[in-house]
Amino acid sequence: PYGWENLVWSFQIGWYVMVLFSLLAVWGLLLQPNFTFLWWLGAISGFFAFFNLASGVAILFIIIFLKLYLMTIDAGQRLSHLPTILLGVVMASICLTLIAPAPLAEEASISTFLFALGSNLAWPWVTQPILSLLLYLPLFALGLKILWLRRKPSPAELWVLAIGGWVILQAAGLAYSRSTTLVYLQGAGPNSRYMETLALGPLMNLLAFHFLAQSWYGLPPLSKRYLNTYATLWGGIVIAGVSVLMFTNGLGGLPALQEQAWRRVDQLNYTREFLLTGDLNIFKDKPFKHVPYYEPEELARLLSNPPIRALLPSSLAMP
Repeated sequence: PYGWENLVWSFQIGWYVMVLFSLLAVWGLLLQPNFTFLWWLGAISGFFAFFNLASGVAILFIIIFLKLYLMTIDAGQRLSHLPTILLGVVMASICLTLIAPAPLAEEASISTFLFALGSNLAWPWVTQPILSLLLYLPLFALGLKILWLRRKPSPAELWVLAIGGWVILQAAGLAYSRSTTLVYLQGAGPNSRYMETLALGPLMNLLAFHFLAQSWYGLPPLSKRYLNTYATLWGGIVIAGVSVLMFTNGLGGLPALQEQAWRRVDQLNYTREFLLTGDLNIFKDKPFKHVPYYEPEELARLLSNPPIRALLPSSLAMP
């Protein structure tokens, strides 16, 4: 339930669409032959991901990086990776020119950025940034092992590396733009609307455990035993963290969902009263989020607009 905001508020559907387009981009551009229908589908999806959320461009960076690595180690088929790299660079360049630079708050610093980044990557323990090092160690170990062996990853390994790297870039972008917001400064971690994207990170790290245990990486029996112990401990930490997340009010869990339901009742009643009386004071001096919009004057102006009022459901006019 930590992502309930994205389900309740229909305008947040952009998060789901961005994730969908990003997954299609990895599947098409990384795993399909050049210039096939599925390759073009991946290219279009990678481009469209940006137009849902600016951070959607991150998937193009990951695909370009992985294709550059494949071009380096795949001596027999180096040119086959070039079309994806060139197309990815063109699309990423177009996306970057359309992004309006976000001014940093005065409170922004390297320390606030690292704290926010750690909180994001520590999901589900978003209030314990130091745990990000423990939770993402499997993915980093897999990536370093592949680089050290100069091994060509399997399609499944490419998928894990791509999505895992994409989550890291999403977490970094979120930390850059939101590190000085109140939730981070109070140590509460990211807003619940971002958590569904961050939740893919532990899943990719779990799959990284599976690949590290395969025979082609040549781990000795003792190292495999330690790996299995670590995987068990890692799984327990993640399960416990999800449980805490589900039942903690400040982190968007079930109590927060119930609290939102109570606020909705007040929002509905205040809106009905304004529509009947036209009194602006109804929206003033109310508890936080108990009014549908944070600016009472703007809310009153919108509700007084005849075309907008004609679209309102009849239930708003009923006591």
